[in-house]
Amino acid sequence: MGRQKPWFSIIIPVFNEEKVIKKVIQEIKTVLRQQKIKAEIITVNDGSTDTSGKVLQKIKGIKIINHSRNQGYGASVKTGVLKAKNENIIIIDGDGTYSPQDIPLLIKNFADQDMIVGARTGKKIQEPFSRKIMKKILILLANYLINEKIPDLNSGLRLFKKEQFNRFLHLLPSGFSCTSTLTLSFLAHDLSVKFIPINYHHRVGKSKIKPIRDTINFTSLILTTILYFNPLKFFVPLSLVFFFSSFLIGTYSFFFLPKFMDVSTVILFFAGFQILSIGILADLISKGNAKLDQS
Repeated sequence: MGRQKPWFSIIIPVFNEEKVIKKVIQEIKTVLRQQKIKAEIITVNDGSTDTSGKVLQKIKGIKIINHSRNQGYGASVKTGVLKAKNENIIIIDGDGTYSPQDIPLLIKNFADQDMIVGARTGKKIQEPFSRKIMKKILILLANYLINEKIPDLNSGLRLFKKEQFNRFLHLLPSGFSCTSTLTLSFLAHDLSVKFIPINYHHRVGKSKIKPIRDTINFTSLILTTILYFNPLKFFVPLSLVFFFSSFLIGTYSFFFLPKFMDVSTVILFFAGFQILSIGILADLISKGNAKLDQS
């Protein structure tokens, strides 16, 4: 007897996607049939105010979960994963930006990995220039803080184990930053994450992402996540800024002022010392949390 193929649960968050959601689901079904992939399709209607709910009701062979109000992209992902019957979870956006044709590619590379991420680094990337710039800045910050090269921080096409997802459930926000938090959480815990280049298409309909607001939120998210997992990456450089400033002012006072010990020298030095102390304490707490998480 041949080895039995695994089952998958495909989660599709839906919010006001009446123009494209039927096409996305039909394409997914076609891929599953052609590739003989066994999977359930779960759509999470996140309080849509258009006819998305009615469109979903007419589609056979899918599971529909309805939120009574709009709770956010991350909340939809979490709802879908918690209701999934299978351990292998695939998430894909319902706005037509990701191609279901890439799903077999994720599955093919999943054997020895904890998570496969469809990185939007392929030849056809249809993304606004302003969003590309902000995305690159955020990735550079994440690369430094996590000490890993991250091609795509918040891709909406990925494959992972439900068990691993549930480990970080308490950290995952309800908004668009859910996938970013998931990426950082996996990497910070030394779980294997493989990034597969994929194409990215223009979405159908109006984007729900607000560049300035969401960039601020993503930056805050990255800092918060790293403070939780690896606080020294933040506190040590910050303390060095204060120590170096204290040294510069002290040197200037020694050579150019009548008194050596300028009060600002002392304030900056002790501020740097306090920041470093907080960082060490936060690191001890972080390591304690990691041990509890593994036990």
